[in-house]
Amino acid sequence: MKAAALSLCTALLITAVVRHLAPEGLTRELVQVVSGLFVLVTLAGALRGLSGVWGQLRWEELAADTGLSDTVRRQSMGAAEGALYDYVCGLLQAADVSYREVHIFLQTGDNGNTDDIVLDRIRVTAAYASQRERAQSLLCGLFPGVTIEVDEPDE
Repeated sequence: MKAAALSLCTALLITAVVRHLAPEGLTRELVQVVSGLFVLVTLAGALRGLSGVWGQLRWEELAADTGLSDTVRRQSMGAAEGALYDYVCGLLQAADVSYREVHIFLQTGDNGNTDDIVLDRIRVTAAYASQRERAQSLLCGLFPGVTIEVDEPDE
């Protein structure tokens, strides 16, 4: 708030000095237009800074009141799951391991914070029985501490 007031006062002071020092050849209207634009730009910048503060306060209020934080958590989990799915599928394809399905299971920390999203389990259905062991050893080696389940295909 103080920064916005200081910006506006500085803009008005600079505008007054420019009007006073403007050469005689410039028309009065041109000096007024330039000064007015300068004040408007400064005022818009100050208001934008205030809207950022207002937006932050409003966001926290909405998150607390409407369950928006649950929506954000679900969207973060979905994005993380999608990225991990693409990553695991890419690893399997690069290792020339054929698969039918890949499922990613995530968990959040005890406090439900989206920063605490962790990979809990990966379940893969191999395309062929011969691919099962390759997929198991690849994923266990790359994801230590994560439960890896590789199922044989239903024939």
